[in-house]
Amino acid sequence: MFGEDARPAQALNRTRMPYGDQHMAIHFENRNAKFKRKHFLALASRFAITERAVAHMLDRLLSRIATHAIHLETIGLTAQKTAHLARTIAQRARDLT
Repeated sequence: MFGEDARPAQALNRTRMPYGDQHMAIHFENRNAKFKRKHFLALASRFAITERAVAHMLDRLLSRIATHAIHLETIGLTAQKTAHLARTIAQRARDLT
């Protein structure tokens, strides 16, 4: 529907994190795990995107994650996997702060 340009964006959410795989489907800033705010800011600077714009986008993303994270139990994972998912989301949110 969106063509080849959308493929990297689609791959961003394709992890197997609840099942043990912590790696993303694509490499970003020479890595496919443990993304931090500084990685997004570095990429933005190479493409002449302002730090302010990226910071705003990340902050909006983090605020939305917080509102949805409270519903993890409704996904249907085991209690252990739900707890692991919650810890991982919290850590990734801290990494992006």
